[in-house]
Amino acid sequence: MKFRQPVILLALISVATAFCLFPVRTDASQFQKPRTFPVVSKGVQDVAAKIPADSSVHIWVYFTDKGFTSRAGLRRTLAAASELVTERARFRRHQRGAMTQSPGFSDIPVYEEYVESIRNIDGVERLRATSRWFNAVSLSVKKRVIPEITSQPFVLKIDLVKRARRRPAEITVHPDNVEAAGLSTVFDGRDYGGSFEQLKQINALVAHAAGYTGKDILVLMLDTGYFTGHEAVDSSRIVAEYDFIWDDDNTQDDTLDAAGQQVHGTQTMSVLGGAAEGALYGPAYECDFLLAKTEIIDQEDQIEEDLFVAALEWGERVGADVASSSLGYFDWYEFSDMDGNTAVTTRAVEMAVRRGMVCVTAVGNENVEGKTTMGTGWDHIIAPADADSVIAVGAVDAEGRITGFSSRGPTFDGRIKPEVVARGLNVTIASGYFPTSYGRGNGTSFSTPLVAGAAAQVLQAHPAWSPAQVRRAFMETANNAVVPNNVYGWGVIDVMEAIEFQQPTLADLVHIQNYPNPFSAYTFFKFPMADSLRQVADLRLEIYNIRGEHITTLQTTNQAGIFEWIVSEPPWHSLPNGVYISRLVAGDVVATNKMTLLR
Repeated sequence: MKFRQPVILLALISVATAFCLFPVRTDASQFQKPRTFPVVSKGVQDVAAKIPADSSVHIWVYFTDKGFTSRAGLRRTLAAASELVTERARFRRHQRGAMTQSPGFSDIPVYEEYVESIRNIDGVERLRATSRWFNAVSLSVKKRVIPEITSQPFVLKIDLVKRARRRPAEITVHPDNVEAAGLSTVFDGRDYGGSFEQLKQINALVAHAAGYTGKDILVLMLDTGYFTGHEAVDSSRIVAEYDFIWDDDNTQDDTLDAAGQQVHGTQTMSVLGGAAEGALYGPAYECDFLLAKTEIIDQEDQIEEDLFVAALEWGERVGADVASSSLGYFDWYEFSDMDGNTAVTTRAVEMAVRRGMVCVTAVGNENVEGKTTMGTGWDHIIAPADADSVIAVGAVDAEGRITGFSSRGPTFDGRIKPEVVARGLNVTIASGYFPTSYGRGNGTSFSTPLVAGAAAQVLQAHPAWSPAQVRRAFMETANNAVVPNNVYGWGVIDVMEAIEFQQPTLADLVHIQNYPNPFSAYTFFKFPMADSLRQVADLRLEIYNIRGEHITTLQTTNQAGIFEWIVSEPPWHSLPNGVYISRLVAGDVVATNKMTLLR
């Protein structure tokens, strides 16, 4: 059926959405999410209002379930899903992650019958990506088919695939070699060439001398493509590669790509883990690589989030220890979305971190001060830099001064960003065009792989450290840790100081406070839900009155570490006013707090 009038189509979308006020299916269970209003997001409706019926739009289609509604179905599908998660990934999850089940529900693939039903609808042009974590697919579709997709009983919701405008190209030059003029570039018998100063600034040279080179650490790169024929790239260290744009295993330029597709990824990869005597070394020059080609360099300069999510899931499943991304998203987002919970890429990063991956990303080049050269006027951080647990990286110059383009925090909810900074001006990089050429680049694109490579060095020294512990070590040993702010974050990292950092004990971490206090109807208890606390089997909050009589025991409501006590409801609605004691129990460690009930 064809719709000739956009008004008619929008009306049908609205009608289809309105019917979704009520669940269509009657077999809802803990494995099935009920549909709620609205199914079609405002973003999709806004775009639909502006384009003809036969125009294409990229959408996320989320499903209500994964094809089963019982524990028996869960067990059956988990058996098949377990084959998709490598032993390396399982070991990393167990050693560093906060996940208690591996494999789990999120490892189960999207139900193929649902996918095929959607793909067979006339006007669905292309399946772009599939997400096990979000139980969703991204599609290119004609606008006119959105009502028909919405009418499928297994469709939970429909949203836009967000994209970013590319910042103007970071300035690079391509001499045959780049060296620090008049200065020695040799340290501990190794000639670092032009990379000497950028590594010295973060104390990576001393870490190299101590034997920390990223060896046996698997790093996932998410970028444009990779020239694996460059002399600084050791192809024997490439464990796997995948092109998420064209669905093949070639991440170098091919006939389908725009010219220069592989350039940016080659540059960032070399900064992180390149190795060429007398020219360039990365902090993790002996790490192994997973190469994901996710960023489209076409005439529209689109960087789309669904490919990022697909690549992150792939890298996590294969067993990556560190993810490095110099990409970012802000088109179709408002600053209010930079809250750590909204953007799809942000939520995907959080899921990867919970599975034990250290995620490092660029804070962005969007500062208004740098508008004439690199910025766009957005003047905020970019997703997924707003994630709570990511290491967002800003850019400084050789003297440690913030660059004009480096994005400033905070997040919309007031958290300090970036976490740390590293060299992002005149950074020595490998050329994406010629096998023996090098250049210099500007941007948080290049400060980010310096920090990601440093993270690989830290993990080599401390294989059992969780992502939160690696992040904490960098932040608390950086040169602005005493007075962190939204320009430098916690400051320039120091790799050796981070390696030697003494992590706080469980007793140091366990403390609790309630809000409001005094309270009348309810109160919330919050404590720092570090990864080490998530592993504690006996984690509970006990409430006593002032005489020491037990009132109740609360269980944590989410992974942020929040307890809620609603005293206006039975059986606590008749509790008398007075002082009460909360007692947080985490294994053998106990923390107490006084509070006052005042109705």
